[in-house]
Formats: sequence, structure tokens, C-alpha cells
Amino acid sequence: MREDSRRRPINAATSITISLVLGLAALAAFAQQGGPPETIRALPAAANPPPDAVEAERMEKEKIPEPPAKGQSKGRVLPTAAAPPPDIAAAEQAAKQEIPPPPGKARPEALLEKIQSRPGGAKRVDDAKQGKGPMKSQGRSGDSTSSVLETVGAFLMMQAEAGDTFTLDLTPQVAGSDGRHTGLYSSSPYGYASARGALVSYYYPSNSSIYLQAGSFSPFAYQVSNPYVYSVVNVPADGWYIINVNALLYAPTLNIHHYEGGSYVLLENMPKQPGWADYPTLQYLTAGTHYFYFVLTGSGHVSRVSYDSYP
Repeated sequence: MREDSRRRPINAATSITISLVLGLAALAAFAQQGGPPETIRALPAAANPPPDAVEAERMEKEKIPEPPAKGQSKGRVLPTAAAPPPDIAAAEQAAKQEIPPPPGKARPEALLEKIQSRPGGAKRVDDAKQGKGPMKSQGRSGDSTSSVLETVGAFLMMQAEAGDTFTLDLTPQVAGSDGRHTGLYSSSPYGYASARGALVSYYYPSNSSIYLQAGSFSPFAYQVSNPYVYSVVNVPADGWYIINVNALLYAPTLNIHHYEGGSYVLLENMPKQPGWADYPTLQYLTAGTHYFYFVLTGSGHVSRVSYDSYP
């Protein structure tokens, strides 16, 4: 009887309070995870570059000495090969394929049509047209209930202030007859792109695209499953930007990642389209330096990476 007397019915006010606390807790957990891929959020600029970019920049700054002059060597007589090794034969066969030249840069309207056709894309385009930024829904671990309430109270739409029109168009450049690379770089506005897993030979590179080859070669324990292009861009102001890569894919998909907080966050997973095609995404970027990764789940050609403020 004494134990039963301690039980009290839960009134409506108590129920509402519990529901609110549970809802806020769920909201805080959702905010910490970043939400589903289609959630519209501001992509933060990177405070520090990712490890692979640091290593690449360090190597670029190293002073490479001139190669030594051709010398004399002695050794055994090496026999000629009756046929090329499998990897060379496969590369030469791929080079013989008739690949049409890549198209010119697509108009923003055409890219927006593609963006609108994907889940959540219509809302992104509509918000960008109205100059609305995403809601500040990113929470931090350890937030108290009071701070979560403050965050909930701060759920106001921000106005996008992209400022002057921003355009960065990065395409492969090869100088002279020696196949020396001179591009995917721009000093004003600042930005560049680099390829990992690219095939370079006398038939590649070309001055119109980069060939990314996935494959393995067991004699040397060599394997590239997901070649990619990573690009660095310095965004001058908060706002909406169309980020696009033009590619001819043999791979089944192309994934776009953004480096933030030490992680490579997946923004878009796009299935292969026939022939040369654009793979654009519309994102709200904060001012500063951003690192994007365009990952192929197989082989393919990449002709350009571009960034354009919108509207």
C-alpha cells in the first residue's frame, strides 16, 4: 500500500515538459551528426588543410635538383619482349578508344536544372534565389539544455551575402611538345586542383582532360580503386556557390566530399551519366579556404572543376 501511494498520475504539463526535453535532446543529437545528406547547411571553411594537401604543398615547395647527365652503364644483355606487359597493353588499348572532346563550360541554368532534379535540390535552388542561407543547426558535444534552447531560439534564416560575382574555372593545361603540365591552377581568384591516380604517358596527358585509371598490378603490389581529383578554393564571402565537375565516367558513381573538422563529409553521390556530363552541387559556403574531393568509383576522364557564386 505504501509503494502504491507514491505513484502519482502524470499530468498534461508534465507530459509536455518530458516531450520537450526529449525533443530537444534528439535535436541536439541530430545537430551533432550534421543531419542527412540532403540537409541544407553552411559548409564551414577549413581551419587547417587536410593531411594529403599539406604533404602535396610541402613536396611542391621542395627544390628538386636537375637530373644527372646520361652516363655509361655496364651489365648483362637484356632480352627484348615478344609482347608488351598486360598493364601497358591495357593502357594502349584504352588510348585507342575514340573519346570525343569535352564540351565547353555549362551555363548556370543547365546546372541548376540538374541540381533541382535531385532530392532536396529544389529547396536549395529556391533558397538561393531568395538569398536565404541555411539554418544554424550545428550543435556541439556537451551542450547543456539551456544552450540547446538558445540554439533553438537562434534558428533564423541568414541572408546570403556572396558579394561580387565569383567564378573559378580550372581546366588541364599542357605546354609545348614535351607534355609539361602547367595547369589546374589560378592565382586570381586563388584555386587549384590535383589528381590522384592519373595516368600520364605520351598519349596522356592531353590539354583537354585528365585520365584517372582504377586498376591493380600485382607484381608491384600496386592498386588504385578510387582515383580522385581534390580541389582547393578560397571563397571571398559567405553565400551560395555552384560547384561542378565535368567528367566522362567509366565508373558507376562520382562522389563529392568536403573536408571539415578533420573528416571528409560526403555531400553528393551521383550515378554515372552517358558521355561527357556535368556533376554539379549547390552549397552554402562560409568565407575562407575549402577543400573538395571528387572521387570516382572506377576509371574516367575529368575535363574541368568550376566554382560560381549564385545568384
